[in-house]
Amino acid sequence: MQHELSHLLKARAAHVLGWTPQSWRSVSGGYTPAARFAVAAGLDRAFVKVATTSLSAAQPRQEAFVYHHLQGDFMPGLIGWDDDELEPMLILEDLSESRRPPPWDGGLLNSVLVKITALHSSRAPLRPFREVHGSHGGGWRTVAANSAPFLKLGLTTSDWLFRSLPQLMEAGRTVKPKERP
Repeated sequence: MQHELSHLLKARAAHVLGWTPQSWRSVSGGYTPAARFAVAAGLDRAFVKVATTSLSAAQPRQEAFVYHHLQGDFMPGLIGWDDDELEPMLILEDLSESRRPPPWDGGLLNSVLVKITALHSSRAPLRPFREVHGSHGGGWRTVAANSAPFLKLGLTTSDWLFRSLPQLMEAGRTVKPKERP
């Protein structure tokens, strides 16, 4: 999504960062209609996300709430947040240079499992997914209806996915979320 970089937007980002980005590279992807940029000045780097519609403005606010209440090496670091009625801005650690599997190896897989365990054992006053998003997530049914976005992640092959979808959809129907104490 293309978003015009106004002087005000650039000034807001510089204020939150404490430095002035010299380059703004548009970043594609994500789950919400937001403008995303990798910004840099010398060795300083950051990821800037800005809501682009009044309807999507609540999403970065929810995300900022999570970053303020949940910390761990399983998530990017929060650099800053600037709330604005129409264009709230979230600035995070830039992970552009991070390793993105595949390929997977035993060490990387173990590291991910350790981080997932840390995430699940963390305690933060977060509302459950279903309460925040309703029944929005169709899970594996959504993937079965349109597998292209999932396959684009490069996590698996289309052969594996199509062989596994019946079991994944069944698990999605029968597995109940674990209640938190």
